[in-house]
Amino acid sequence: MPPPFQDAPYLPILLKTTDGGGSWQSVMTGTYNEYVADVEAATALDVVAVGADIVYSPIPILFSTPLDPSIIYLALQMLSLNDIMVTHDGGVSWWFHTRPASTTSYMYGSTAPRPNIAWAVAAYGSGYRILKTSDGGSSWVDETPLIDIPCDLLDVSSRDGVTAWAVGYRGLILRTASEVMPLTLTSVRPNTGNQLMVSLNLSVEGTGFTPGAAVKLIRGSTIINAYNVNVISSSLIQCTVGLMGVEPGVYDLVVELPDGRSARLAGAFTVQSACGTGSMFPFVGLAVGLTSLVWTAVRRRRRDRAS
Repeated sequence: MPPPFQDAPYLPILLKTTDGGGSWQSVMTGTYNEYVADVEAATALDVVAVGADIVYSPIPILFSTPLDPSIIYLALQMLSLNDIMVTHDGGVSWWFHTRPASTTSYMYGSTAPRPNIAWAVAAYGSGYRILKTSDGGSSWVDETPLIDIPCDLLDVSSRDGVTAWAVGYRGLILRTASEVMPLTLTSVRPNTGNQLMVSLNLSVEGTGFTPGAAVKLIRGSTIINAYNVNVISSSLIQCTVGLMGVEPGVYDLVVELPDGRSARLAGAFTVQSACGTGSMFPFVGLAVGLTSLVWTAVRRRRRDRAS
């Protein structure tokens, strides 16, 4: 009889290596999962693990019944929910997430192409389930297509966080059906600005823009982050940058999307130096004039006091 109670020796262990496999250390998940079927690491810190959960009763005597142990075991497994485990600190701590109510069977495979994006697949009676998270595992959405195929899915894979492939029994292969517009950059207007400008409104043109996009001007280690970023459409972003005192020179334009994709347009924007430009002369003349007036007034006051 499988031991569906608190003292059951069903604590799974995840193994972690930080030296290319030379040595391994166990990372306890801290849950009474029956087993961990798959683990995927987006980074050294961001990891998703899936498996088969089971509810264990702290009172073993409750199972001293004439019922078939396999029936009790199945009932407990159907009540279980926490079979998706996520860590964002390299396994020091784990968060257990509840899958959608439509999924009531084992999780078999997962993929985590980016820290905030992951897919997981599960068996479900005579069918299957495909789950996706876009917020680092805090919530999962059922993306199972509306077709009835009596086949379990075994694994899922994605490299770019946009397109995913899932495989299962009987040669079943599934691919994400949604077509995502590629992210490209074509231009920025205006494409120049003076380093005395407190703010400058920019219009960025391209394709594949989505809400939450970030816009940056980058030159070496110098990064100018745009603010008031407004995604007007999939092909236009309006934003504002501050250029006061920044390093003059040629900057690359970079747009980053919430799903982790980014695009760069090299040499798209130039920050002009304030020195030697025509726009500098009015400011210099005004500053010199004000300084002259102040010193004239000071000298006149000193002469009046002396007389």
